[in-house]
Amino acid sequence: MFAPGSVICKHALRLSSVQANLSSSFVKTIFESKPAFKTRPALDTSRGVRCYASVGKGADNIVHISPVFKVPEENLEEFKNNIINGLYPLVLNEPDCIYYNFVRNGNEFHCREAYYGAKAALHHLDNVGVPLGKALELAELTKLDIYGPSEELEQLKEPLKDLNARYFEQL
Repeated sequence: MFAPGSVICKHALRLSSVQANLSSSFVKTIFESKPAFKTRPALDTSRGVRCYASVGKGADNIVHISPVFKVPEENLEEFKNNIINGLYPLVLNEPDCIYYNFVRNGNEFHCREAYYGAKAALHHLDNVGVPLGKALELAELTKLDIYGPSEELEQLKEPLKDLNARYFEQL
């Protein structure tokens, strides 16, 4: 469910490989630690897959950001070190970060991150300015998708106007 080494910022957890296949009771505990945020199984489980939808107070202002970086072969190690030693330690101190981690496929790196609102997302960008700048020197930002309620997305459009982001409004 969560990748080994994932960081859930609000709770400052690092998940070991043993915890990578978490039980549903552990996941339920994480969601219940933010009392207003609950999950509900989707109705159609005919294929044996359970899908969870966010409902209730706490889900109404969440902003998800998904940047994708293409890293040249000669910069792979330095890029990875910048993530582990530059970005991750700073993000652990962000109180309104829900989760933040990188995943990799070859030389393509995806950052998966979510925040309680646009203000928290902007605070994150200010907080990680130096290592993020380094990441942009080492790699090309090939895609930036941002998901959330329209009111939150509007607050991000002007500050992020130079990044060619795509905005997806929550239904």
